[in-house]
Amino acid sequence: MQQYILKNEDILKSYYEYWLKGIKPLAIMEKLNLSKRKFNELTPDFLTYCRHRLKFDTRESLTRNEEPVLVELTDDRRKEFLEWILSGLPYDKAALMMNVPLITVTDFWFKDVTFKTMVDIASETSVARMTKALFKRGIGYNLPCEEVSTTKGVTAEGVTFDSKTTTKKIKHYPGDITAQKFFLYNRAPDKWSIDGAKTNGSGKGKIIAYIDSLSVINDNLLDKFDEDQKAFDEKYNVE
Repeated sequence: MQQYILKNEDILKSYYEYWLKGIKPLAIMEKLNLSKRKFNELTPDFLTYCRHRLKFDTRESLTRNEEPVLVELTDDRRKEFLEWILSGLPYDKAALMMNVPLITVTDFWFKDVTFKTMVDIASETSVARMTKALFKRGIGYNLPCEEVSTTKGVTAEGVTFDSKTTTKKIKHYPGDITAQKFFLYNRAPDKWSIDGAKTNGSGKGKIIAYIDSLSVINDNLLDKFDEDQKAFDEKYNVE
């Protein structure tokens, strides 16, 4: 592969120019007149060359007091960047997955306030999704499921049979203590802390003091909650 690259430096330079313009890989493959197999073999070398060549060109432009060379942030690249941010990646990792310098993205969002707003929304959305998932894991949840049971037997005529029965149920997944602690430590640090020995002036640990403040939930309310939970379990066959 390396010999092929060394003999075809023009291919690397051509790929680099197309890459700077944001042309899609399949379109570059057609422009370079390469087979899909050969293009896939050379792709790692193409990407490595682009990263190093861009750094070199950027240094050269800075020494000449010129504008740095930037990869064009096309509509497709902007969309891909937003998708990576929505998936939970930080900005630098999202840019790395796209094989574009982070400065390409940051330079563009300083020029386009709308795009920067979309990036902020995507980032907040990913955090909100994780917060919702963490909260759900902390309080527990019910999930529909199917239970299949098999009955084997012999008929009066001496014929063996297998009978399968599918029962729809609601399986309950109890709250996870680790998720509960992590959520409370971060969302209510004034009431919950990792160091349970910290006091709030009353001589009691912050967690214990807060639990004491919840005494307004009397025994009658707790009994009512238990009755409602039991009725729910019986109705939906919760295990």
